[in-house]
Amino acid sequence: MRLRTLALLGLGMTSACASRAKSGDAVVQAGTTASTAADARCVAVADSVRASTAVSNLPIAVPRGRPAFPRPRGASPAEIQATFLVNPAGRAVAGTVVITGTTDPEFRRKMEDVVMRTAFRSPVVSGCPSWGRGEFQLRSEVRVETRTVRP
Repeated sequence: MRLRTLALLGLGMTSACASRAKSGDAVVQAGTTASTAADARCVAVADSVRASTAVSNLPIAVPRGRPAFPRPRGASPAEIQATFLVNPAGRAVAGTVVITGTTDPEFRRKMEDVVMRTAFRSPVVSGCPSWGRGEFQLRSEVRVETRTVRP
């Protein structure tokens, strides 16, 4: 799936450069070749990081902005954790989201939706965006306050 996305992006970039080349802009063509070489290098760097690094050792990808997390149902204290793989484009990879700390299927679905909609800042390796891992930890607490009432 990742390769298809990169191919689509490459086609869009190629068609835009081809339309500029028709106008006789040789500088754009030279820049495009350098850009394409840099893109190919970055793909190779990201692929080598992913191939040689265990998911648990990948650097953390930081979310852009603040995701709106769902609230777990019930009043019991809980620690819920979502872990997932983040691709170099800064998106969570479908099928890699693991949610622990709850058995509520509706909450799990909502939490996975938040993960998939969130954009991340991918870790940078050798000047290129690379693979990372995402982690969200939600902690809910129940506080009980007691007051002494004086007559």
